[in-house]
Amino acid sequence: MNNYSEQKNEIKKLFPEKLNFSVSKGKRKDQQRIYAKTKRHRKNIFIKWALNKNDEFYLHERNAYLSDTIEKFAPKLIQPLSQGNVFSLIDGQTLDEIFSKQLTIQLAKQAIKKMAHFHNFSKEVTIDKEIKLTLRKNNLRSELYHAGAMHGDLDPFNTILSKKELYFIDWEDYRENGLCEIDFVHFIAMLWIITNKNANVTLNSKAKKIIEDVFVLNKFKVLFDEYSSITGTKRSALLRLFPAYCDLSISRLKRNKRQWKNFIYVELKKESKKWLRKNMLEI
Repeated sequence: MNNYSEQKNEIKKLFPEKLNFSVSKGKRKDQQRIYAKTKRHRKNIFIKWALNKNDEFYLHERNAYLSDTIEKFAPKLIQPLSQGNVFSLIDGQTLDEIFSKQLTIQLAKQAIKKMAHFHNFSKEVTIDKEIKLTLRKNNLRSELYHAGAMHGDLDPFNTILSKKELYFIDWEDYRENGLCEIDFVHFIAMLWIITNKNANVTLNSKAKKIIEDVFVLNKFKVLFDEYSSITGTKRSALLRLFPAYCDLSISRLKRNKRQWKNFIYVELKKESKKWLRKNMLEI
C-alpha cells in the first residue's frame, strides 16, 4: 500500500462518514495533500490533509486562523488535525474559473475591495527580515507601503465566489509580518495571466505584454483606483513594487523546491525594472 492510500485510510478512521475525495488543479499539491468533503453535525466540511507529517504549510495555515485577522475573510477553521485542518465548506466557483471565460471587472473590483479591507483590518507590525532586505535591494522605502498581515498567495485561484460573497482560501503562505501590497501586485499579475491564457508566447513576450497592459495602457485602472482609495497606497508605489514582488515570488518557489525558471518572474522583474528606469520611477 502506498503512502497516499495509507493516509487516506487514516482520514477514514477519523471521519467514518461518507467521504468525497477530491484533487486540486495543481499537480504539485496533489503530491502533498489529500482533500475530502463530508457532512458532520449537519454541516458541510472540507478536510485538508498533509501527506508528509513534517509538512509545515498546514501549520502555517492553522497559525493564520489563530490570529484575529482573517476571520471575516476566510472559511471557518472547524478542527485542527494531527496532519491537517478541517474547514467549513464553501460551495462556489473560484474567480479563475469565472475569469478564464470572461473577465468581469466589477467582480474583480469586489475582490480588490475585500482584499483592501483585509489589509486595513490587520494590525500595524514590523515587516519580516526577508521582505525588508528585498525592499532595500530594490531601493524601495518601506514607508510607502503598509506592514501588516498578508495572505501570501492571494489571487483569483484562491478567491471563491459563493452566494454573492467572496472568501479567500489557502492561507498556507500567510505572513503576520508581511507587506500588504504584495498581495495586490500578485493578484494583478495572476489576473493578467488568467485572462491571457491562450497567449502561446515566450515568457519574455508575456512579461513585455504585462508591462504594456498594466503599466502603459493601465487596463486595470479601476482595480488600482479601488485599492488606492481604500488603503491610500499610490499607483506609482504599487508599480514600483513589481521587481521586489518578483524576487519574493522566486524565493517562495525555491523554498517549495519548484522549477522557478519556468515561471514568469525573472522576465517580469527585468521588464518592470526597465520600464521604471525609463519613466524615472525610482526602484
